[in-house]
Amino acid sequence: MLKKEKQKITVEIAGRNYPIIVEEGETQSIQTIVEDVNEKIGHFKSTFNRKDSQDYLAMSFLSYAVDQQKIKQESQNTSQKDLTNRIEQIDLVLDKLIAI
Repeated sequence: MLKKEKQKITVEIAGRNYPIIVEEGETQSIQTIVEDVNEKIGHFKSTFNRKDSQDYLAMSFLSYAVDQQKIKQESQNTSQKDLTNRIEQIDLVLDKLIAI
């Protein structure tokens, strides 16, 4: 298996620069995420009257964690529904075979 090259990039979140190492081809995805994070921070700044950037960062990343948990739960529910449907289909086939 070929290893992807790694590269060092710097992202700016809430006005501060953070160097990170990413795999080749991930730069655009990372930049999109950084833009989303900065938009969330801007939203929280305009919505809540706080003075500390750390509060905005924490609120933004908590928002992402909640979204991630929802996606994970929906995925599990979908997987369970798919499994139930397949079992029901197998059950119908078995019923038809038994009836023969």
